[in-house]
Amino acid sequence: MKKIIFVLLAISIVVGLVACGDSESIRQQEYIEALEEFRSLSLAVGVEAETLSGLTRDVWNDAIRQNFEPNTRRYVMGFIDGSNWDEKEEAGYDFARLEHSIQRGYRLHIVGARWNDFNEALAALSASPATIERRSEIEQGRGLASSAYLQLGSAPDGLERAETAASSMFESLDILISLATNPTGSLTSYSESRRDAIDEFMRNYRLLGDIIDAFGD
Repeated sequence: MKKIIFVLLAISIVVGLVACGDSESIRQQEYIEALEEFRSLSLAVGVEAETLSGLTRDVWNDAIRQNFEPNTRRYVMGFIDGSNWDEKEEAGYDFARLEHSIQRGYRLHIVGARWNDFNEALAALSASPATIERRSEIEQGRGLASSAYLQLGSAPDGLERAETAASSMFESLDILISLATNPTGSLTSYSESRRDAIDEFMRNYRLLGDIIDAFGD
């Protein structure tokens, strides 16, 4: 009788261990799937934030150095009469003449234009419809990435490194978004902060990719 009880007890322990192992495996799989979702959503909004912060840096730089570049000129150049580029386009303004005047070194008032200082240029960028729309998309994307991050919770055994990497990636994403939507500091400090945030984001993005791939193997 004792032998039968011992055998039944041993079987129940084995079954319990198997069930526990299966439960932990399911938790790991669910965490990996949540990690993939968080990683994908973070990359999507990270790309948008990188693009807007890159344009902000370029506008800032070109306003200071009075560079006339295709992607920044509508922000670094203003008009004496107070009109904006869209209004000038609608009125049929001769932009080729403006570019020619700049290349030749003529005085800009001849064509009714002037250089904006960097504060005016950044304000023009911030107020543009394209920037307003992109900023809204970034905030929406941040909300999705934040929700996905909160869904991760604590990592199951064996995936603690993924939890740390996800936390670092979300922190750097938050910094990059802040730089894109609310630029502060000097051009030098802004550019350095942007570069550091992107580097840290991508380092952890690749690390999470390696962890996910290793789990799949």
